Amino acid sequence: TFIINIFDKNFVSSYDEFIESFSLKINSKFSDIKIAPNIPIYGQKFNISSALTTELGNKIPNKNVSIQFLNDNIWENFSSQISGINGTTNFEIDTLSLQPEDEFKFRLSWQGDQFTSAISQNITVSMFRAFNNISLRILSNVDQMFKNEPSTIQILLYNIGNSELNVSIPDISIEISPVLTYSIVQIDYLALAKFKPGDITEILIKIDVTTLDQMSILVSIEAINEVTQEEVSFETSKMFDIYAPILEDLVFGYFTLIMIGIFVLVWAVMYVYVRRQS
Repeated sequence: TFIINIFDKNFVSSYDEFIESFSLKINSKFSDIKIAPNIPIYGQKFNISSALTTELGNKIPNKNVSIQFLNDNIWENFSSQISGINGTTNFEIDTLSLQPEDEFKFRLSWQGDQFTSAISQNITVSMFRAFNNISLRILSNVDQMFKNEPSTIQILLYNIGNSELNVSIPDISIEISPVLTYSIVQIDYLALAKFKPGDITEILIKIDVTTLDQMSILVSIEAINEVTQEEVSFETSKMFDIYAPILEDLVFGYFTLIMIGIFVLVWAVMYVYVRRQS
């Protein structure tokens, strides 16, 4: 406690009229603040640790320290701990309990006591956000597709993101318009279950093409990032023109019928000729 007596330049004192007394508290602070890991990954847990001390570095144990986070410009309580023997606290943050953001603001707080002042310390935490992205392409095994002939279609998947994704078979949709019969003849289940960044895999389907002029194929897939539990979807489509078979293919396809027709025609001509000669 201090007693202050105010006097002027001539050392004339005001005595009791302006004498006031007040108490001083020592300041507190949060020191040695650490974020582990330094750049947390959204979807995983991380820790914020610190030590509650006086401004002179003396440890303040057994005090209730709280941590809050900023949500829509409102500080919301997240958790609280009793400081350890060295004044330390260590808060575990589950990012899945927060809104997906690239950056979070937290605040460490202590209410103080009769000897030590209260303290609040803001902390900004930058977050690593996964980039989930798959490129889809639809390709034909031939330059031209012909009517009444089976065709093989290649569906190419390329993980162009920075995260590992799980693509399950029920989450792959293939729609052909007009509706045609198709079957999957090649697929790599293991590659799709752990589809890592930079990986490329393909799905081959065989389509029984009928007498139509055009065919549209729509491919859509759903995947999950098992680290962040984010679900993502991708789709692509392509239109194919269907052509009538060229003449030599028709001749080759109906060669047997043509030969039989020629044989019957020659036989008929010879039969008529013999009958006339007789």
